[in-house]
Amino acid sequence: MSAAATSSASATSGKRKAGDDDDAPSAAASNLSPYAAKNDRLTKLLEGVNSEIPKKSDQYTLISINDNVLNLIPGKIDRIKDEYGVDWLEDLSKDQVKAVYASLTKEEVEEYHQLMVVRESTVKLFEKSIKAIQYSDSRFNSASDDEESGGGFLMFNTYSSYLMVEVITKQLSAATREVNKATKAIKAADAAGSTATKGVAEAAFAAAFAATFASDQVDHWRNDTEEPESLVTIAGKIQKLWRDLLCFTDAELGLVDSNTDEGGRCGGTRHALLQKLVEVSTSWQNDSITDYLDKPFKGIHVKTAKNGQGMGRPNAGGGGADAATNTSATPAAKKAKTAVISPDSASTAPILAKYLSAIDGKLKCRVKTNLQLKISSDAQPTKSVLVVLSGATNIKKLNQICAYLTGNDSTFQYHSQRGKCMKGSRVELSYKGETMWLADKPSAKKATAAGAAHAEDKNCKIVQLFQGLNKDVDGGIYYDSQQAKDFATAAGSVAWVSPDGERYNVTAQCIVANKCVNSNELLPRVVTIEGREEADGYRDTRDFDMSTKTGFNMNVARTNDYMLGDRERRADWLVIERGGPGPSQAQLDRRVAAIASRALSDEDGASVNCVGGDRKNGFLYRHVRMKESEVATAGLPANGGIK
Repeated sequence: MSAAATSSASATSGKRKAGDDDDAPSAAASNLSPYAAKNDRLTKLLEGVNSEIPKKSDQYTLISINDNVLNLIPGKIDRIKDEYGVDWLEDLSKDQVKAVYASLTKEEVEEYHQLMVVRESTVKLFEKSIKAIQYSDSRFNSASDDEESGGGFLMFNTYSSYLMVEVITKQLSAATREVNKATKAIKAADAAGSTATKGVAEAAFAAAFAATFASDQVDHWRNDTEEPESLVTIAGKIQKLWRDLLCFTDAELGLVDSNTDEGGRCGGTRHALLQKLVEVSTSWQNDSITDYLDKPFKGIHVKTAKNGQGMGRPNAGGGGADAATNTSATPAAKKAKTAVISPDSASTAPILAKYLSAIDGKLKCRVKTNLQLKISSDAQPTKSVLVVLSGATNIKKLNQICAYLTGNDSTFQYHSQRGKCMKGSRVELSYKGETMWLADKPSAKKATAAGAAHAEDKNCKIVQLFQGLNKDVDGGIYYDSQQAKDFATAAGSVAWVSPDGERYNVTAQCIVANKCVNSNELLPRVVTIEGREEADGYRDTRDFDMSTKTGFNMNVARTNDYMLGDRERRADWLVIERGGPGPSQAQLDRRVAAIASRALSDEDGASVNCVGGDRKNGFLYRHVRMKESEVATAGLPANGGIK
């Protein structure tokens, strides 16, 4: 079910032949095929229903749960290709396409050609929900961005996914509130001995329909994320939502039964809905994101005894308000986004364990930041590298970044769910005599043997280690607490340890809200301090030295190109000067390298480069005052913070 398909149906409600695929046979023909006959029945049904509703009111429309019924029938596409000797269905003539649809058996039509009769307002809410998810990232929400990037988000950008999950969660919560409201109305009606419950859950159905299928339609949040557990959480909410909602009758949900086939085996709106939910579940189970879950993803299962296996509480043998309230269907447990400390480890390092959890309330906001980190050799402090990364980066990915940038590993995968940590490596925390290893699960026993606590690296964010925020251009980091300052500024408090035991200290130089920095730059990226003009923090890209290397003897420009992977920089990321001849390829390469390597701040966290002036030209850095409202989006430190 696509927005385009529903939009087309909505615009021609009652006029277009139901379920018409391009060049499908017309239901007006004589000796109707099973496919055309069903379209004809449903079209007449829709016209009859809408004839009783004023034209300017919220009429009903037909939507198909799939764009093409042929894709659903097992082996059908291959048989058609073999029969007609074509490689693609697009190679079929119009007459051949008509013949294909006319050849569908009644069993195939009734089993796979499923359509739903729903309100036009439900379809509009569905389309609105899709747009809200697509444009959840306010950094990319103009019409021109939509044309360039396919939506209001940036591909290969996990921060966009994080924001999408927030919007989806809000939409599902709104639908849940409507279900709870409808359930209370049923209870009140039962208590009063009334049967006047028609349409009581119509708003709940519309909200659930829109939120569920919009989250399926937009798949960026599932395919490019640092939090694969969000799939389990969202699926659990959807499961609970529909288990409760399907307790209501068709009349209460405002559904029109489209089950007009002989014998009534299938084809009704509720049947089509259940089939679509099964399809969503199967699709999500096959998503690559499930490969990164600790436990197998079991999908979305909405049929229960209390909701009559999805057919409503009258079919459950129970009825009444109690059946409408499906308290037994609980969503999948939400995995912690913060480091999970075992009881033994918590007792081994109680101060560190408490510290990592201190930011829990702000974590949702604080991940909306860019951090500039310095990674330096403990044995040779002059060997160092600066890197800018997202506040949503987990420690597992930090481990991989450190391994690559220090020359210990020759490969790096930018994708949050790809790449492996070097066996035996870890991020180690040291504070007030306590030690904690942030590493994979198998490292727990080694940590215990070494007298250290252990927490799984992928469940801990970088902003849990460095708890603070730059509130202005020159003030440096304002820490959330004195403990946060003491930990962040203590020598060797955070270190990456290579498999051979070499230690590399990791320190934070600045933590800046995403809203305040150049949002078009892809992370992570290696940066350099040299070349920044003190006047306005803007480097003349023409003066950038392409041979610049890090303290670990890695060429900065080539390193950033490699870490970019298969991602593409946005066209407006490159500043093209007006007038005169266009730049040469060498000049463009130099400009790309210079912009990519521009530091967020000086090493002391001052002189932060902020986006200023015309926000439409956000790719330009200007040394300007931060906007307090934009800083606040990343969660301001309490009581002004500790300087």
